[in-house]
Amino acid sequence: MISGERISRNMMPESLLQSGLEVALKDLCDEAQLPGVKVSFRAFDVREHFHPQVQVMIYRIVQELIHNALKHAEASRIMVQCSQSEDVFFITVEDNGKGFAPDRVPDTGLGLKNIRSRVGLLHEKMDIETSEEGTNINIELHVGQ
Repeated sequence: MISGERISRNMMPESLLQSGLEVALKDLCDEAQLPGVKVSFRAFDVREHFHPQVQVMIYRIVQELIHNALKHAEASRIMVQCSQSEDVFFITVEDNGKGFAPDRVPDTGLGLKNIRSRVGLLHEKMDIETSEEGTNINIELHVGQ
């Protein structure tokens, strides 16, 4: 059973409000670690001068990507990297999971639909590379004012 505190944290992560996006993403990766699963996080030049709603969308995208890697790919290693150049925010999530057929990137899952929708709202792009050795997802988001 999920506690009320955990539901509240999932709706608006406290660390995002108190400490900013970079710390919240690191906390998210730390909390996703399970026995036999290593989730690492790296951030480069993240400047959080953009709208808080955009920060929440970035948090939700990363959260869903980690969830997918754990649940569907059955990954034991997940690497999350975020960086920023001017008004473009980059998200890369790599895993060593089982991947899926590269010629048929699933469009039917609610999680991937949510990610594509959020990426679309910020008018940018998402590239997915997948094989039996894992999946690599690269996202570019315009976060300018």
